[in-house]
Parts: sequence; C-alpha cells; structure tokens
Amino acid sequence: KVDALHLSVFETVLSESWSQGTETTVDATLASRYLERFADHAVSIAKKMMYLSTGEWNPSNH
Repeated sequence: KVDALHLSVFETVLSESWSQGTETTVDATLASRYLERFADHAVSIAKKMMYLSTGEWNPSNH
C-alpha cells in the first residue's frame, strides 16, 4: 500500500493540475520516497523478528 501511495504522489506532482512550486514538489516527492523506504525497512525488521520468534524462514517472502 505504501508503494501505491508513493506512486500516487508522483502521479499527482506530474499532473497538469499540480500548481505548487519547485520547492514543494521536491519536498513532497522526497517525503514520499523516505516514507516508502521506512516502510520497506519496517517489513524487513518484521520478517526478521518472525524468524527469531518462530525459527521458521520462508524464502518466498524475501
């Protein structure tokens, strides 16, 4: 879902209806990128925690 949100931000700032300036555009896209990376790290941590708590490793999730 975060990946879809990240894509949505790019679609929004690239649309003709986007009337914000360069600084706001850069801020919006960078914030979106950082949120997407944060979410990726959270998923990675959760997978490692599942392994630590269950001892089971599912390679299809990686």
